[in-house]
Order: sequence, then structure tokens, then C-alpha cells
Amino acid sequence: MDIASAELERVRRAHGNEAIFGGSYGWASAGRFHHAQSQIHRFLNCIGGYVAHTDNYSYAAVNNLAPHVVGRFSQVVLDDATSWPVIVEHTRMMVMFGGLPKKNA
Repeated sequence: MDIASAELERVRRAHGNEAIFGGSYGWASAGRFHHAQSQIHRFLNCIGGYVAHTDNYSYAAVNNLAPHVVGRFSQVVLDDATSWPVIVEHTRMMVMFGGLPKKNA
């Protein structure tokens, strides 16, 4: 407990609460009280907050990165996506972050 609390305090002082990620795949048992995510979030809120994850693995990545690269995600990716025939005709190389399974395309 002493080691963990000292490290949390060091990180908070040096970098602020935004440098603390509150995530856990951890343990669980019957009932909501023993839910790992709930417990870690309650704990970290007691020391001023933390950074949490959003959405799920794939959707969260594109939803959070796209606005900084191509613009608003829903418009650029969902509404105005370039068709496959146009991509094939005009693309020499396509770089993907992750995979591109046909079922998702």
C-alpha cells in the first residue's frame, strides 16, 4: 500500500491526474460491488480523477483519432466514406491501423 500510494502521489505531483490511467481487466465476482472497473474508478476519483477509456477497442480508436486527422468521424467515415471502386482505381498504397476484415468493410 505504501509503495502504490507513494507512486500515485509522485505521478500526480509531477504530471497531474491526467497521467493516471484508470483501467482494469482484473478480477470480478458475483455482484456489482466486486466489479474491478467500478472499484478502481471509485478509488481514483477519491484522489482527484484519472483518464479512462472510451467506447471499445476499434471504434474508440477511430472515433478519437479521426477528428485530428480527417475531420468529424461520423461524417467522414460513416456518411461520406469513399467507395471501394474509387479506392481501387486511385490508390497505390493503403496503410491500415489494425486490420481490414471484409465483414467490417
